[in-house]
Amino acid sequence: MELFASPLNSRYVRFCSAFPDVDGAFGSVGTAWTFEPTSGSFEANPPFADAVIERMADHLEGVLGRSDEPLSFCIVVPKWESTVGWRRLKGGAFCRAVIEVKQKDHYYCEGT
Repeated sequence: MELFASPLNSRYVRFCSAFPDVDGAFGSVGTAWTFEPTSGSFEANPPFADAVIERMADHLEGVLGRSDEPLSFCIVVPKWESTVGWRRLKGGAFCRAVIEVKQKDHYYCEGT
């Protein structure tokens, strides 16, 4: 399940979106900020804004800290080493691995 999706870009039947009141009919279960799973594996590819990434880091750290079940998040963000959000994610108590995909080794096509 994706934490930052919309009916137009979600690959799954259920997802979190910015507008759950409208997107609920299409599978949204609410926003990433209200989503509090206790187990499972989830993907988070938030908007690339440091304030959003930092807020997500805070939220997911709380979610992980409250769970005693198997729970994981695969987070996809740019490697912005000088930002607060990046440092929070990489230095977080629950970070188990950081995998860097070099820019020349992938293609990110926004909006298509």
